Amino acid sequence: MKNNDVRLYNMIMPLWLIAAFMPQLWLIALPANWLIDFLVLWLTMKVMKFERPAASAVRIVWLTWVFGFAADILGGLLMIAPDFGMNIARDSVFYGITRVLYNPFYDIWSFLWTTFGVAVTAVLIFVYNRYIVLRKEDMTDVQKRKIALSLAVFTAPYLFYLPAM
Repeated sequence: MKNNDVRLYNMIMPLWLIAAFMPQLWLIALPANWLIDFLVLWLTMKVMKFERPAASAVRIVWLTWVFGFAADILGGLLMIAPDFGMNIARDSVFYGITRVLYNPFYDIWSFLWTTFGVAVTAVLIFVYNRYIVLRKEDMTDVQKRKIALSLAVFTAPYLFYLPAM
């Protein structure tokens, strides 16, 4: 038997996933991500009128950076989860979701799945920072919440929306 209708969709990965397997990109991404986390922390603390915001940001940024990557990895795994082990009919709703790996604007389902992935990652960033990173810091609960929210909003993985096709 010969099947001429074989499609190799899994052979093409989204750009943000390809970057995970290219160490030379990590040499740029790691310091850039640290810098973005630092700037978000510093600017948020400056706006909140912290005393010595740069010193506070430097002390906090390392854990923020590590937990931010953990959230991004979990969000990325969520994004590709529907594509694992599913033999999905071309016209089903789940087909659109699996297409999110290639183009989050393929249809409404791809867009909603991408938005869900970005939102879940942002929530993870908030939770990690609010309840782990800032747990022992000498700040009020309101300050911790504002800083964690700022990090969640400004460092969410918006690159998930970048189409690969």
